[in-house]
Amino acid sequence: MQIKTETRVGFFVLAAIAIFLYMSFHIGVFRFGTYRYNPYIIYFEDVSGLKQKADVKISGVKVGWVEDINLLRNNSFNAKIKVMVHRGYTLRENAYAIIRQDGLLGSKFLEIEPGDRMFRPLPVGSTLDRPGKSPVEMDELLQQTKRIAGNIEDVTESLKNVLGGDQRQEQLGGLIDNMSSALVSLKDAAPAFQENIIKIADVFDRDFNRVADK
Repeated sequence: MQIKTETRVGFFVLAAIAIFLYMSFHIGVFRFGTYRYNPYIIYFEDVSGLKQKADVKISGVKVGWVEDINLLRNNSFNAKIKVMVHRGYTLRENAYAIIRQDGLLGSKFLEIEPGDRMFRPLPVGSTLDRPGKSPVEMDELLQQTKRIAGNIEDVTESLKNVLGGDQRQEQLGGLIDNMSSALVSLKDAAPAFQENIIKIADVFDRDFNRVADK
């Protein structure tokens, strides 16, 4: 039995819709069961690279997602983030968040430190008292590495100038030889020094006992 062209097109459309719905749910475009999640607010000075729908994790385990990111004006913090956290995880008053990256080139996510059990639980919908910690940007790390490399190069150049020339190298070699000779002499004199200390201790002990007997 031959399948009609219209039937083939219908199967293709249904398959495309199924793939679209699967991918939408998989990447979190559509979310059901939001009643099982609690909203919280976190303020950051910098949220570079963090996107809406990014994962929210606790101890590396996904517990929610970033619901919304807003830019603020006339405020000490530059960004306001709304997160959804599964109600099975309790956040305490000293909880805070850190923006992390999944690997060197992976996407960024939000890591939440839920806080100490000695503190009271945060009410649902409240703001974390401690501001979020922004990530260290790769550009900043590269700049720091560049500065460190420059400092090492300067130190190397200075040592080269100090030790440069045959005369300076001979002086350094003589200094090392003198230090080695001094250490050998000290090692040889150590037994005699120890013997003298023992003799002095014996004399002191005899004098002390003589005074005590009197």
